[in-house]
Amino acid sequence: MFTPNLMEIYDELKELGKFEIVLITHDEDENSFNEYFSKMPWLAIPFSDSDTHKKLNKLFNVNGIPQLTILDQNGNVLTNEGVEIIIEHGADGYPFTREHIEKIIERKERNQSLQSLLVSTSLDYVIKKETVAALEGGTVGLYFMGVTNEKCIAFNSKLVEVYTELKEEGAIFEIVMIPVVDDYDETLVWNALKDHPWFSLPPNDSRCDKLVYYFKIYDYPTIVAIGPDGKTLHSNIVDAIQEHGSRAYPFTPEKFEELEEIKKAKRELESLLVSKDSDFVIQNDGAKCNEILVSCHFRFKYPVLLEKLYYFTFPPIRVPHAALSCPYS
Repeated sequence: MFTPNLMEIYDELKELGKFEIVLITHDEDENSFNEYFSKMPWLAIPFSDSDTHKKLNKLFNVNGIPQLTILDQNGNVLTNEGVEIIIEHGADGYPFTREHIEKIIERKERNQSLQSLLVSTSLDYVIKKETVAALEGGTVGLYFMGVTNEKCIAFNSKLVEVYTELKEEGAIFEIVMIPVVDDYDETLVWNALKDHPWFSLPPNDSRCDKLVYYFKIYDYPTIVAIGPDGKTLHSNIVDAIQEHGSRAYPFTPEKFEELEEIKKAKRELESLLVSKDSDFVIQNDGAKCNEILVSCHFRFKYPVLLEKLYYFTFPPIRVPHAALSCPYS
């Protein structure tokens, strides 16, 4: 997936300044190398020069491929993260200095919008042919999903339930799936979409990798919540959805503070009213009522609970008249 991206911007990088790429192959045989290299516009260390291959791999600590190590004009390493920089920033990453990349990241975060996240030069829509512009003004969850990931598969049913509830309640909320599994069969993505009601980026779309690097996604499932203004509300709302369901909407910091206060109040209430053998209160007709202990934190405010439940009564104390005496008599 990376090589086509690099080929797209190679000519543009050449025009920006003195820039060249040298391929150090990891092919197992010369025929494979020749076939691969014949499609490349850049230079390469000859396949037969295995000593140089080994020396460079050790020098630049190559542990996995692809790796793009970028050197300055003096041969000093600017970065070993050229792959990430090219995917996320394209030719804008040139000249690849730390200071330049930090400025780009700062500018992108400051100007972040749904358009900047989901629109590329040639693509401005998500699957179902909905334009990105049509999603603006509402809350959007970017669902980074591994199509064959077991945790994602297990989470999907809960997400469908919450998504359906929110739509029925009239919430202005959409989900855009970002398929991110390596080497997947494209048909798996299309089959997954048939079972889910939300939108998605197309399979093998370069925007997927770009978003993975931009949001620094390391685990799946992850849902990044984007607010109506296009800014990030939360880096991952998966746990909130699993714990609170649709009540977590609209996924703002204020909403999460409210949910935490309710959760704290429930814990305090249960510590006072629930024992090992009893998890209920009684009504005035003697009927047991434990529903309030389970759902009170969703139905009432905590001060009201105190008023409703912490009401103690005692029977009147009756003392025989003869037992009364005055100590000063």
